[in-house]
Amino acid sequence: MALQQDELPGQVTSVRLPADLRERLDELARITGRPRNDLVVDALTYYVDSGMEYLGEIALARHDIAEGRTLTTDELNARLRARGFLGGR
Repeated sequence: MALQQDELPGQVTSVRLPADLRERLDELARITGRPRNDLVVDALTYYVDSGMEYLGEIALARHDIAEGRTLTTDELNARLRARGFLGGR
């Protein structure tokens, strides 16, 4: 028998939610038939994963800058135009 997400061992973290957000979360849980905890874990997982990916991209960009791999705005626009992203060639 598979464990539900809210039955999995884990640490408890307390969060104060604004009343309107708590009401919306409860409504979503009711509509979807999913436990509130599962929805919160899913939302936090997405947010944290996205944030970590964003920070990784910043680190890569800083490395490119340090290595001199940069473009001027005119060079970037020319490349985008050549690929059809800005219209015209």
